[in-house]
Amino acid sequence: MLDSLTTTYLATAKWLNDNQGVTGVAVFIVTLLLGWASGIFAALRRRPKFRISHIDGPTFCCTFPTGAEHDGQPVHRTGIALYLAVTNVGSAASSIKNISVGYHWHLRPFSVLWLRYGVGWYWLRNQIAAIHDFQVKIGENIKVYPFLTQRSIMSGADPSTFLEPGRSTNGVIYFEQSDSWETVFPRRERKV
Repeated sequence: MLDSLTTTYLATAKWLNDNQGVTGVAVFIVTLLLGWASGIFAALRRRPKFRISHIDGPTFCCTFPTGAEHDGQPVHRTGIALYLAVTNVGSAASSIKNISVGYHWHLRPFSVLWLRYGVGWYWLRNQIAAIHDFQVKIGENIKVYPFLTQRSIMSGADPSTFLEPGRSTNGVIYFEQSDSWETVFPRRERKV
């Protein structure tokens, strides 16, 4: 019996050595099938995906002078407020953490196109805490808009920034750039 096992083992080893390519492909296919059957590939594909849309409301972009000067140029700041709806359309839960907004610099119309559309972006990456809630008076009542990532001063409501798949939230975010001068302010779009 031991001789027949040894003979079978040696014959199997010889067949595997002679057919290494076929064996390698077979092991690969079996591994893929086991990964699919165990659900590991589905778990690896799970990730959040946010859909962001603009809501009509307290949205504005304003450039205002600070009264200071830098090398003879007046210093200004740009504030941007956006009222957004954020929906998690992905397959995993996630938090809203880093929000950025960018705009094109106000460059002269005859500047080089690659400079105007490539380098001419200014990104505001840090949100500023707004001092008051965004609100509007409608008749006798006041409508208070919620913040997206900041606690409301008037209502005390905390924002919900952790979104399960299929959940959504909305709110206002406010950005204010640091002191700037010359053409570092948003370009106006011509409306026809």
